[in-house]
Amino acid sequence: MLFYGNEIYIIPIPRPSHADMGGKQFAIGGARWVNGTYYPSFEEKAEPLLNEFGCLHFKFSILLGSSRPAYSKEQLAQFKAEDNRKFEFEGKEYTRYEAGQLQKRIESEVRRQKDRAVIAKAAGNDMMRREAQYKLNLLTNKYTKLSKESGLPTKMERMKSAVKPLTNGNSGGIIALNRVSSPKNFKPLDVERRNRMFENLRKQGIDIITGEEAIAYLDCKSEKEKEYIEASSLGNMMFFRDNPSASAVFEEIIHLKQSRDGRLLADASIIDELEIEAAQKMIKHQRAYLSIPNGD
Repeated sequence: MLFYGNEIYIIPIPRPSHADMGGKQFAIGGARWVNGTYYPSFEEKAEPLLNEFGCLHFKFSILLGSSRPAYSKEQLAQFKAEDNRKFEFEGKEYTRYEAGQLQKRIESEVRRQKDRAVIAKAAGNDMMRREAQYKLNLLTNKYTKLSKESGLPTKMERMKSAVKPLTNGNSGGIIALNRVSSPKNFKPLDVERRNRMFENLRKQGIDIITGEEAIAYLDCKSEKEKEYIEASSLGNMMFFRDNPSASAVFEEIIHLKQSRDGRLLADASIIDELEIEAAQKMIKHQRAYLSIPNGD
């Protein structure tokens, strides 16, 4: 009688909770003994892990009791020992998996600082641009050192900025959409509600910029545009002054949806269309959007 199963291909530096299944053979339809060898249940022990988001392991079919494992127990032990090898970096001990996760966090922060440098240059904010460049230099040096000490390959392509040189003209780039408002005539959004909304946006990968950095950027924008700008959205970044109005927050969320729909093209003719569309949505759903005042 033939019994079918799956073997899980071993990968280097796996997620710790997935490491044990790499290189093992599993029985389909429930655990069983075949020719004196015990095979755990694939459905119980391996399939749930394979279905987890981001799992890089994969399976291939085998005949239980006939198909030899791709790697011997000695080879598997050697692979796993290398994965679990620890090293010290900046006073802290890391496994190679932990180092890989740190690499990814550095790559994300490098992209973020590159985006900020582009935005600062477009706004004419030299201080913000220099600060972003300083942080970039520190992060790049840390990334290079970490990669060397851990033995992990560098992946420079993951640190490329998605933001091109910015313009609201016809020469190419990403359009910045601004919320224009009187600094004295608006109703601030409830703080608790605002914080919940900002936290939800951050979970979606949006960089919410407030405080001195946002004010410096928006002041530069206001000076260039010759009008007071309360908020602005650009790519995956949103800039807000302190205590933004309800209409400012919701308008930038609408612009975020426009951006994700791929409508922020580098063509000045589309700006008015997007702003009018946002205004129409705000008016239509005024009561639902926390009763935005008529003045806003």
